[in-house]
Amino acid sequence: MKKSILIAALIALTAALPATVKAENCAEASAETSIQQAEIKISTRNQTIRVQNAQGETVRVYNLTGVEIHKEYIDSSDKELNVKLSAGCYIVKIGDTARKVTIR
Repeated sequence: MKKSILIAALIALTAALPATVKAENCAEASAETSIQQAEIKISTRNQTIRVQNAQGETVRVYNLTGVEIHKEYIDSSDKELNVKLSAGCYIVKIGDTARKVTIR
């Protein structure tokens, strides 16, 4: 009887072990992916919006009422957008990143 219980417990622990190891490996891989991905940087100068580290994304510019006024695909890791904007505040959104910018 004791031998049967011991064998059942050993089988249960062995079956649970690969799932635990797999979950730990996924967490490590996820951490490595987020470290490798550089932070998206958005800056302005005059009527130019400079976007860095966003290759393959689409940038959208909104006015403060939420109306999309410009949309452009980012094809390089350092892109300057010449947008004809009047002075004021705007929201620039790239993927999950959104920043408020001021055009002077």
